[in-house]
Amino acid sequence: MYKKLQTFIQSQMSFTSREANGFVVIVLLILGCVFAPIVVGWYLPSATYNGSKDVAMLDSLMHRLEAIPGSKKVYASKYNIPAVVKIKPFPFDPNMATEADLLRLGLPQKVVSNVVKFRNKGGKFLTKKDFAKIYALEPSVFDQLANNILLPDSLVRQTTFKKSFENRIPTIKTFDINTADTTALIALRGIGSKLANRIIKYRDGLGGIVNTGQYKEIFGLDSLSLKVLETQTFVANNFVPQKIRLKTCTLAQLQNHPYLNKKEAQVVFNYLQQHPMIASPTELQSIKIISKEKLEKLLPYLD
Repeated sequence: MYKKLQTFIQSQMSFTSREANGFVVIVLLILGCVFAPIVVGWYLPSATYNGSKDVAMLDSLMHRLEAIPGSKKVYASKYNIPAVVKIKPFPFDPNMATEADLLRLGLPQKVVSNVVKFRNKGGKFLTKKDFAKIYALEPSVFDQLANNILLPDSLVRQTTFKKSFENRIPTIKTFDINTADTTALIALRGIGSKLANRIIKYRDGLGGIVNTGQYKEIFGLDSLSLKVLETQTFVANNFVPQKIRLKTCTLAQLQNHPYLNKKEAQVVFNYLQQHPMIASPTELQSIKIISKEKLEKLLPYLD
């Protein structure tokens, strides 16, 4: 039987005879470790612990110890602080009151010493709550003194902070986007030289910016840069953009405008060749390839 098992292991796992024997021994050891606790449990009786006798014995020992004179120790309090502090309140400023004044209030010597140490180190009480933080000052004692402390309950800093903040806000200088150069644009937050050149190139390609909504058409502007441009630049009310004269324009002029692709520019140019006496740019609405929205954007740049 064992020889058959050994041969099977050798054939399945490519073991030598010695390795197969070792493998069998290891498997048997593992199985022994797994099943040993179960087998031992069958033969060992289960024991239940009854601690009533031990408890009774401990109780008896405790009664004997308590009966011995002087066995109970009395531990002194760590701090010699009276249980009840008699306070004699009168109006006082904890920043100015002398040590004698503080003692006259009925404060314990330890509390008075802590107040003096705090002031000697440069500390200052700004509110009543600051005084309440003094080490060893009981909350009940503070409650008796609170109405006589010549300090505010809290500090009101909102107005002062607001005025200070407003004074530090620099005045934003705005400038005309159609007369600005790259130097002015680079000075704006979030706009570098590459983005400034791109803005100028797009503006000149259009023939000028007619409204700040056109900033959204500039490639590469994130939300921050867009917000900065909208708040720190403007378009003059009397600004007139550079226009394309439809009666004399060339195909290249139409193709170079950012609002027309090459196919649209070619169609518009062919239409103009067929209608040399065009009276108004609005006549281009008959060109189906040009959408109404695109024509509205184009009209300020057509003459």
